[in-house]
Amino acid sequence: MKWIRLVIAAGICLLFLLPAIELSTGDCEEKIVRYVALGDSIAGGYGLKDVQNDSYVALVQKKLESVWEGVYAWNFGENGLKSKELLERLTDSSNPHYEEYNEALKEADLVTVSIGSNDLMQYLSQSPDVEKLTVYYRQAMMTPTMRWFCRMSGKKKFSRQDIDGMKTTAVFKAADRNPYSWNMEFCLYPDDSGYEARFSQCGICTLMRELGLFDLVPAMCALDYSMSEVGGASHFVRECTIANGDDYCDCGYKRRS
Repeated sequence: MKWIRLVIAAGICLLFLLPAIELSTGDCEEKIVRYVALGDSIAGGYGLKDVQNDSYVALVQKKLESVWEGVYAWNFGENGLKSKELLERLTDSSNPHYEEYNEALKEADLVTVSIGSNDLMQYLSQSPDVEKLTVYYRQAMMTPTMRWFCRMSGKKKFSRQDIDGMKTTAVFKAADRNPYSWNMEFCLYPDDSGYEARFSQCGICTLMRELGLFDLVPAMCALDYSMSEVGGASHFVRECTIANGDDYCDCGYKRRS
């Protein structure tokens, strides 16, 4: 269970970090870079109209190619894969995928992992109540790894890098190409007290509605408060959520005095 929680946190961290990845845009360096992506349908690009260009694996590869000339990517994403199954492929020499996975990892310069969604969906199929799920989800997600990520993000909160990353994400409008991603608008508060990210499309809502679990989304949304609290730089404020029937989610971050 601890391993599953750790990998879930790592996968979520990746999804938060991806829009703000910043690499040098100078001349490409002559270096061979090998990128290996492990995971479930998120890595595989499930639901995308153009997997080759719009999956997060493809986006990471493009970022790398802006810096290095020789970039090779191997995507092992597989629909329905669970944490235990991935672990067996990595550690059980009798598994038919063991050699292929480990040979790729030995040569890899960069490895990303997105796993845990199917484990969570299996739990959600038991239809727990929202209050219990809120507690479970917070405990499962707020691992030492996630707390570290929140603290590191908190140190950059409201910095130029943070604001530019939010603006880039807003312009990107990922949900126009991937129904399981997000579209948002970004605005700074006039009094310089922080900013708001207003989401008009939510990938979690889309997925949970398709799975018949839409009523449980508020339990997942509650994690925003925990992450902001651990980050230490902002107070998270919100009045509207798509999960509660509003047209948007207004995710506000107020500077701590």
